[in-house]
Amino acid sequence: MRGVRVHAIRTGTVYVTPKQLRGVGGGRTRAIRTMRDRGWSDPLPILAWLIEHPDGLVVVDTGESAGAMTREWYPWWQPYWRLAVKFDVRPADEIGPQLRARGFDPDDVRTVVMTHLHGDHAGGIPHFRNSEIVIAQGEWKAAQGFAGEAGGYLPKHFPQWLSPTLIEGEHEVAPGVRVTPTPGHTPHHQSVIVETGTRTLFLAGDASYAEELMREGVSDGVTTSPATHAATLAKIREFVDTNDAVFLPAHDPESEARLRAAFG
Repeated sequence: MRGVRVHAIRTGTVYVTPKQLRGVGGGRTRAIRTMRDRGWSDPLPILAWLIEHPDGLVVVDTGESAGAMTREWYPWWQPYWRLAVKFDVRPADEIGPQLRARGFDPDDVRTVVMTHLHGDHAGGIPHFRNSEIVIAQGEWKAAQGFAGEAGGYLPKHFPQWLSPTLIEGEHEVAPGVRVTPTPGHTPHHQSVIVETGTRTLFLAGDASYAEELMREGVSDGVTTSPATHAATLAKIREFVDTNDAVFLPAHDPESEARLRAAFG
C-alpha cells in the first residue's frame, strides 16, 4: 500500500548460545543442549519495527526492557536465564525512548502486534498503554502463570492493564499489513507481512534468527517441535522467493541493512 514506511528500532543487544541458533536433538534434550552449550554468539540486535501507515502507526514487537540486566528480573529456578542468554539493554535503548528519538510518541501508536511473548519481544509493552495490543490467542494462554515461566515467558512483567486483542490465524491489522501464523519458535508464533506499494516485507520475529538459517531450514534450539519449525521455514522460503519479499528477523545482524537496501 502506498504511503507505508517501515523503520527498524534497535532496543539493545542479546547473546545466545550457538545451539540456540542451530538446534541439536529433539524434545527436552534439545533445550538441555542449548543451555549446556558453553559458547556465545556474536552480539545480536533486538529489533522491533515501526510501520508508518495512512491509517495510523503500527509497531511490531516491543523489544526488551532494561530490567533484563538485573538478576531479580527472572525466576530464580528457571535455568535458561542463567545459562543460555545475556542482554545489554540500557534505559535509553528501550522502545519508548527510541521512538521519541525518531520523532514519534508511543502514545500515538494505534496498534502493537506481538510475534510472540518472550521477554526480548514483550519487554517494551508497558510503553504502549494507549495502543491496541494484538496477540495470538494460543500464545497468550501459553505465557501465563507458572507454566508460562517454565516455558521461558515472564508473565510477572506483563502490565496489569494489559487486555490484548486475541486473534487466531490470518488477521489484517490495516490495509497491506497482515498477520500470518509461523509456528515453530513457539507453537503460536506469528509474523507480519507488509505491502509498502513497492516491496513486500516479512517481519519475522523469531521465526528464524537469520535469513541464512531460514534458507538452510535450520530449526532453533528452543522449539518444542523441530518438524513444525522446519515446515514453517519451508513455507516462509517459498513465500519470500515467490514475492521477492525482504526477510527481516528480529535478531539478524543484516536485517537493518536489508531494509535500507530495499528502499535505496
